[in-house]
Amino acid sequence: MLPLKCDPFLKHLHLSKQGNTVGGMSGRRAMGHWRSRHMKIAIVDDLPHRAERIKAALASDTRFATGAIWYPTLSDAYVGIELAEPEFVIVSATFSALAEFAMFKALLNMLRVPHIVIGATERSRAETKARWADDSHVASFLDRLDAHLNGARPQPKPHMPTPDTPMRPVLIGSSTGGVEALETILRNFGPKCPPTLVVQHIKPHFLAAMVARLNKACPARIVEAEDHMTLKRGVVAVAPGGPRHLELVSRTRMALVDGAPVSGHRPSVDRLFQSATRFAPAAVAVILTGMGRDGAVGMAQLRKAGAWTIAQDEATSVVYGMPHAAKQEGGVCKVLPLRRIGPSILEAASHAGAAQGAVRP
Repeated sequence: MLPLKCDPFLKHLHLSKQGNTVGGMSGRRAMGHWRSRHMKIAIVDDLPHRAERIKAALASDTRFATGAIWYPTLSDAYVGIELAEPEFVIVSATFSALAEFAMFKALLNMLRVPHIVIGATERSRAETKARWADDSHVASFLDRLDAHLNGARPQPKPHMPTPDTPMRPVLIGSSTGGVEALETILRNFGPKCPPTLVVQHIKPHFLAAMVARLNKACPARIVEAEDHMTLKRGVVAVAPGGPRHLELVSRTRMALVDGAPVSGHRPSVDRLFQSATRFAPAAVAVILTGMGRDGAVGMAQLRKAGAWTIAQDEATSVVYGMPHAAKQEGGVCKVLPLRRIGPSILEAASHAGAAQGAVRP
C-alpha cells in the first residue's frame, strides 16, 4: 500500500499498487464516475467527534451531498454493512490495526466495496479532535478524497485465490442440528477447498449415511477420517464414531487416538481443537449448533494461540449450546449466521494462505 505523502492529514489514506484501486479492492462502479447525490458511505470510526464531523461535511458538500452511516465498532460495521450495502467505506487506522480487520476487509472484498483508512494510531485523541475541529483541515480532507477517488481506476473483479494458493486447514465441530449445518456450509466447498477436519456428534452406525449424504450434496470429497491420513485440498475428513478421537498431529497429517471421552464425548471437538494449538496461526476453527460445551475450551485455546475462530449465531442454531459456551470462554473471533459461515471460512483459509503451516495443493 502506498501512503499519500503529499498531504500529512491523509498519511493513512491508501491506494493499492494493484490497479490503483482504493483500499486494494474494486468497487461496484467505475470510480471515475463514483459521485452520486444518493451515494451510500459508511464511516467506521472509534472517535465520535471525527465521525460526526465527516458525516456533516459529506452532507453539506455538493460533491457528495450524502448522509453517511456511522459504526462505532468493527463488530457493528461487520453486521451493518452487509445490510446497508454502502458504496464506499471510511475506516479509522485504529480499527485497521486490529487482527479482526482481516475478516472485515474480506467482507468488503466479497461485497466489492472499496475503502480508505484515515488517521494515525500514534496520534493522541486530543490532537485528533483539534485537527478535525479545524474547518480548513476538513475542507482539505474532502478535496483530497474527491480527487483521489475520481482519479482511481478499479480492477475488473476482486482478487480470488487460485487453485495453487496455499490454504489454512479448517477444523469444524458440531452436534445437534449439525448435519444440516454442515451440508449448508460444505455446499460452498469446491474441489480445491481447504483441507478440513470435522467432528460431528453422531452414532457410529449413522456415520456412513451422513458421509454419503454430504458427498451427494457437496462438490468437495467427504470421507471418513483414517489414522495417519494426509490433509489434502478438496477433502473433508469426518471423525468416525467409536473409541477414538480425531487429532491434528502435524500441519499435514491427522491421527485417530485412543482415549477417554473429553467434555463428555468421543470423538470430542475439544480434543480436536486442543491438538491443533501448536499450529493455531495456520488454522481456522468453527463451532456449530449443538448441545453442551464440547469445543468451547479448545476453541478458546486456539484463539489465544492465534487461530481465526467462527461460531454459528443463536438465530440459526438448532441448539445454541456449544457456540454460546465458546463465546463465553472468549474463544470466538466472529459470530455469523449459518449462510455466511461457508464463504467466511474460505476467505479466512485463503487470506493468509502464505502463512507458515498453510497446506499447499
